[in-house]
Amino acid sequence: LDALAPGPRDAPERQQTLRGTIAWSHDLLTDTEQRLFRRLAVFVGGCSLEDLEAVCAEPGQDVLAELESLVDKALLRADSRGDRFSMLQTIAEFAGEQLESAGESAVISQRHARRYAALARELRDAMEGEGQIDAIERGIVEEGNLQSALDALLASARDGDAEALEVGLSACGDLYMYWHVRGKNVSGQDRALSFLAADRAEAATVGRCGALITAGLASWVLGDFESSIATWEQSRKLAEQLAAARELCISEFVLGLGYLGLADETGRQWSASSLERSRSAGFVWAEGLASTVDGMFCMLTGDMGAADVRFQAALKIQRRLGDEEGAGLTLGGLAALAAGGGDLDRALELYEQSLGAFEACGDRAEEARILSEMAWTALGGDDVELARHRFLDSIQAYTDIASVRGIGGALTGLAATEAAEGSNQRAALLAAAAEVYARAEGIVNVYSDETPGREWVERARAALPGDVLSRASSTGRSLALSDAIDFARRGRTSSQQ
Repeated sequence: LDALAPGPRDAPERQQTLRGTIAWSHDLLTDTEQRLFRRLAVFVGGCSLEDLEAVCAEPGQDVLAELESLVDKALLRADSRGDRFSMLQTIAEFAGEQLESAGESAVISQRHARRYAALARELRDAMEGEGQIDAIERGIVEEGNLQSALDALLASARDGDAEALEVGLSACGDLYMYWHVRGKNVSGQDRALSFLAADRAEAATVGRCGALITAGLASWVLGDFESSIATWEQSRKLAEQLAAARELCISEFVLGLGYLGLADETGRQWSASSLERSRSAGFVWAEGLASTVDGMFCMLTGDMGAADVRFQAALKIQRRLGDEEGAGLTLGGLAALAAGGGDLDRALELYEQSLGAFEACGDRAEEARILSEMAWTALGGDDVELARHRFLDSIQAYTDIASVRGIGGALTGLAATEAAEGSNQRAALLAAAAEVYARAEGIVNVYSDETPGREWVERARAALPGDVLSRASSTGRSLALSDAIDFARRGRTSSQQ
């Protein structure tokens, strides 16, 4: 069958031949094999043996013999270990037609949806336990199936299926941290909001509470702190009404993050409450993150000793659990603490550790943030060359996650490096370009809306004659994003300085 796959020429004829061969092979199958074959069409990107049995087999049925037959007839492919199966696209399309003709499409689709909703819960539990990296890797493999399951649940929810609605809301809530680490906050928010919109009764359920947490997290990473706070407050009130301990712990520490973005000290009541509540409930993962957020509030209020205690306690938990995402966040806090105390070498060392933690779990957005913070720290220590390299690395990371707003922030840093070296005209030009793009919508996962580097840039602007500043600023504002990045990467000439 692989040899009959469509080529660049006479593709329709080859396709017809391939379909004919598939139909001929299908007709040689037993009824039981045919049933298994058509049901396999529901999977997207393949499936594990365990998931295959849960979705396609009847209770107590052993399908190993049928699977072997399908593999022998080249209607199904097994991986090298024999525990994951997939179909060629044309074969899957034929199987899907058979599934529809047999009248089983709706039933099998719902089995599939429930199975992968259960997987979403497994991923959540692993992310909040000791299996974060394994959960992320498994989620990546099953993303096609997870999305297909959510599509099916949403369609049923819109048709008035209350059970499918609650399962879908719960799945969106369960995937919040996986989606966050994978940089899928916005698409995750779209999913959550779609289910929330289908929830016409707006019943107080744990599923609704979780979906609100997911929706608020996307607003937060986009820098809309007020919206995230409003959404998370809804989640907290629901959790309190339902006495849902887990959701209450999470709603409170994310509320703390929301207020932290506004540099509003009143948010500490939520981080402190989450810390106490999580500790009492034995919810260790949440205790670690709540301790990190509370440490950030300690820094905000100037209590650096308490901040260090909170960060150290959080890091101990996160290292024990293997929580790389949490450890990256905490190490970044410790680095900022060291930088604030004037120990820049220690700060850069801690930032490197934070960067390594985020690299381990694959959170590219957080890598971008840490790279930028490292660059500002290096600039504060007069290591302009290191600062420039790290700002450029941050731009690349923000480019990878398509965050124009993040790129704008890093360009501000590059403008500051130019100002630090006396290249005032280049600094003014880059700063003008940065101001345009820093206002764009996009991920900018910062913990304060204050833009650093203003002093360097303002000094550079003040040193320029009015006409030169006007020309540089006008040129900067007119640059396309790619041209601004190219300009930042190019070396300076004497005339530009």
